[in-house]
Amino acid sequence: MKRTIVILGLLTALLATFAITAAQVAEAQPALQADDENCVTCHTDKETLQALAVEPEDEEELSEGEG
Repeated sequence: MKRTIVILGLLTALLATFAITAAQVAEAQPALQADDENCVTCHTDKETLQALAVEPEDEEELSEGEG
């Protein structure tokens, strides 16, 4: 009987922790909006992509031999 009560208590605490965490994640990550403030809008706009793109820098090749 004591085991059952302890297990139920632990499960209740785990469920409460999960519910609180899920609520905090929902607040931190709002749902995508239908207007111009979502990922698809930026990632399909060619001008924005070109303006934000960073080209990789050429790595300096080490020369062979002495010196």
